[in-house]
Amino acid sequence: MLRRTLLAALAAGLAGCSGGLVDEGAETTARHAFDLLLARDYTGLEAMFTPQYRGPQMRETLQLMRAAVPDGTPTSGKRIGWHVEATTD
Repeated sequence: MLRRTLLAALAAGLAGCSGGLVDEGAETTARHAFDLLLARDYTGLEAMFTPQYRGPQMRETLQLMRAAVPDGTPTSGKRIGWHVEATTD
C-alpha cells in the first residue's frame, strides 16, 4: 500500500500539463516530492508523509523507485489520473 501511495503521488509529479479538475496545491506538492526523489533526498521526502506511512521499508521503497527513474530532467509528462485515499486508521 505504501508503494502504491508513493507511486500515485510521484506520478502526479511527472504531470507536465495544467488545467482540468486538479488541485494545484496537490500538484505542486507532488512535483516537489518528485524533485526530492530525483535529488535522492529521501529524508526530505519521508518528512512529507504522515507517521502512519513511515516505516522500516519506506527508505528501501524510495530507493527502488528512484532506481526506476532515469537520471536527468524529465522532457515531458502526462497526467493520467490521480488517487485519493482516506482512512480512519
